[in-house]
Amino acid sequence: CRIRGGGGALIEALVERGRELGVEYRFGNGLARLECEGRTVVRGLLEDGTTVDAAEFVAACHPKLVMDMLSDDALKPMYKERVRGFRDSRGALQLFVRLAAPLESIGAGCLLLRDARGASAADDVSIDVVLVTAPDAIEADGTPRLEAMTYVSDEPFRRWRETRVLKRGAEYEALKSRLAERMIALIETAIPELRDRIVDVYTATPLTDEWYTRNVHGGVFGISHDVEQMGTNRPMPRMRFRNLFFTGHSIMMPGICGTFINAFNTCEWIRGDEGFFERVVG
Repeated sequence: CRIRGGGGALIEALVERGRELGVEYRFGNGLARLECEGRTVVRGLLEDGTTVDAAEFVAACHPKLVMDMLSDDALKPMYKERVRGFRDSRGALQLFVRLAAPLESIGAGCLLLRDARGASAADDVSIDVVLVTAPDAIEADGTPRLEAMTYVSDEPFRRWRETRVLKRGAEYEALKSRLAERMIALIETAIPELRDRIVDVYTATPLTDEWYTRNVHGGVFGISHDVEQMGTNRPMPRMRFRNLFFTGHSIMMPGICGTFINAFNTCEWIRGDEGFFERVVG
């Protein structure tokens, strides 16, 4: 299923509801450090030097980032290294194509295509299985468009890691263009009308995801959800501190639906009761 209007519509609804509840947003002012007294977090120090005192703190970001905000006196280095040692999920190469007209060959479904060529000698980026969808066919409104993604390592893009989004240079843009062309060439084997209807092409790499989400290495699901890191072998909604809670897709279940379920689970830990999720959705 898809959210009508995509992730932007979801964020707008959440922000608006937050404002109705009196939430104060501080965009562009990151959290630099968490100050603790024993096993209690007492305040957060922001990048501009201001402080925020609170009874509870909830981190929806990647748990590894929080380890850097805690002093070794507050949390033992051995525990920090355990969290930092979790394997991260893979990043993704994403393709967004604006079209002049809808595509008949795909309809309201999804395609899963395999590129037998693997890595290209020119760019050394392996493109294996590509997931393709046409959101306008599913939503029945909006601008005709196509979206595609494939999992990739962030390794081929790491030399641009210290650069800013949209300012990574001509060589990086050329690499993205070559990769986009490879994906388009693969997709048009199943959707022959695609190329003639392309208006604009936009691409995103693991660096893009890392810039906007701060997921380590641009991993699309945060900490990897492979079987060896499930259950007690992964970050939990509460770790070591009485009032520092975690949520987001790194802790229990991945993806958008998983993030919502994780949020309910974290609320149960904060509230100290069970069955909160069942009462809300039941």
